[in-house]
Amino acid sequence: MQHSLNKSERIKSKKIFECLFRQGKSLFYYPLKLVYVPLTENDQPPLLFGISVPKRLHKKAAVRNRIKRLVRESFRRNKPWLLDRLDKSGKYALLYIYLAKEEESYHTVDLSIKKLNRKWIKIEASSANGDC
Repeated sequence: MQHSLNKSERIKSKKIFECLFRQGKSLFYYPLKLVYVPLTENDQPPLLFGISVPKRLHKKAAVRNRIKRLVRESFRRNKPWLLDRLDKSGKYALLYIYLAKEEESYHTVDLSIKKLNRKWIKIEASSANGDC
């Protein structure tokens, strides 16, 4: 069941999105940028996940949707690794922003997700304090 990405694990709250853009810290590895923030609410799952593909970079909705599917699939497959290394008491919101002007392959997106997750675990998971 760890390889799933349920509706409850997606960021839907406007409050969390605002917190991510105001107080979130970020990491970059081409073609993705990871914006993350610790959460304080106890009823949340350990990780909340979101994707953003700017309309100004990709005009067609079909292209944006395909990129979102690639990022979502890569995150879903790498989530068990991330949960194993995550501090059990910490809860985080993660937003992946696709910044490339062209559509990249699944391999490139997957590599980027893995690199960003490793960087994030090294930096943030050891020093967690809830902000939002």
